[in-house]
Amino acid sequence: MRPEDFTFYVTQCALPRRSEVLLACAGRIVESILVYHAQAKWFCRAYVIMPDHLHLLIQLPLGVSLAKLMQNWKRYTTRTLALHWQDNFFDRRLRQDESVEEKSWYMALNPVRAGLVREPSEWKWFGFGQETSCPR
Repeated sequence: MRPEDFTFYVTQCALPRRSEVLLACAGRIVESILVYHAQAKWFCRAYVIMPDHLHLLIQLPLGVSLAKLMQNWKRYTTRTLALHWQDNFFDRRLRQDESVEEKSWYMALNPVRAGLVREPSEWKWFGFGQETSCPR
């Protein structure tokens, strides 16, 4: 397995916690995720925007640091959307026996588990990247 084949599950929390700060600008957050995707800074397999945090399922091009990439993306969204993020983020590399589809489904169910909607299809802020492979 090559490093660029690794898929990361990332959780980033906004401040203040237990607020709905991300929902007010969720559409623009999605735009920023897809811009990074289109610019081949990451390959977004899936995303979900929750009221005070978000989850990304991403692959990185060869040689790209996840920490540096998240730092740059947070700086961009802070500057353009006036968001405030927790300094750190949680990331976990998917194991070989974990499928992207299963993790995406887990993400799609997040708003249901949080009591925000009854069905995953009702949540507007879940989606997938637009390509099928990691950009090179």
